[in-house]
Amino acid sequence: MSERALEGSEKALEVDYPSELQSLQNLAGALGYLGEHKAAETQFRRALVRYKKALGITHPYTLSCIQILVRVLRFRGKLEASEKMYRQGLAGQEKVLGVEHPDTLRNVGELAKLLRLQEKYEAAEEMGLRALTGFEKVQGVEHPNTLIHVGDLAWTLRSQGKYEAAEEMGLRALAGLEKVQGVEHPDTLASVRGLALTYREMRKYKVAEEMSLRALEGFEKLLGDEHCDTLNSAWHFASLLHSQDRYHEASILYRRALAGFEKTYGLDHPDTQLCSQYYASLVREMQDRDKTVDTSDQSQRISEESLRVYPPSSISIFYVSNSSLGPPTGITIEL
Repeated sequence: MSERALEGSEKALEVDYPSELQSLQNLAGALGYLGEHKAAETQFRRALVRYKKALGITHPYTLSCIQILVRVLRFRGKLEASEKMYRQGLAGQEKVLGVEHPDTLRNVGELAKLLRLQEKYEAAEEMGLRALTGFEKVQGVEHPNTLIHVGDLAWTLRSQGKYEAAEEMGLRALAGLEKVQGVEHPDTLASVRGLALTYREMRKYKVAEEMSLRALEGFEKLLGDEHCDTLNSAWHFASLLHSQDRYHEASILYRRALAGFEKTYGLDHPDTQLCSQYYASLVREMQDRDKTVDTSDQSQRISEESLRVYPPSSISIFYVSNSSLGPPTGITIEL
């Protein structure tokens, strides 16, 4: 239905751009649900060419199209292409909206995430601080947008090993979001999950497990078992258990997350690949240490094939390895 609507808008003599943008968003959602992310990218690139030609690069509709395309590229793991597109869109927003407009600041924060995912940590921290200080000035220290960017900056600090600073920022974000959004809001639960990762790196396993369980159960209740936030929470919880050699519990959660990623994202998505790598590592450790291991076809496929198809060097941009803490700390694609 969305694709027919989009084709109809393309054929119209005078394009109704707001309606077409909505059709594009609906189409992207439908194609993403079906796992057709490549097709979604193709549709948005076609639309962007037309928008640039008809409206210009700085038109709000063109900028909106760029932002949607960037999300599709990020979802497909095309981080460099996504960064280039984001910088293009951000330059247009700064010109049209100004450097302190909330939409501009929001996309500064999104660019910081992209830089972090590429391990460009100094640039990511700089962009993250710019977004945070901008929101503090424009919307106040307790606005949800400000608190979300506090949490985002905590991620960047943790990625650089600045754990005490990350903990401080994470606690600030969580306390503020619990007050403003409530304890069961998705933003609050995401903050809980981020703090769990920080505490894991600090080897505060008890509090990390409490927070991991809170995030997982919260997302299950709010969004369902197959939502990406639920799957990411299961994956991170599995990694925490793995780092403590709790193989059986970790295996259950890894398999749950991996099955969900394969169904939702497809086999080629970076999150699916990385989760597969984590589980393969677990299986091999269990075999090496003569632990009880599931010898089903599924386990053997992951332990043998995924290590060949997805060797650590091929996905190194998606994680920061820390052998003293067990499996690598996952850095997922955030949409």
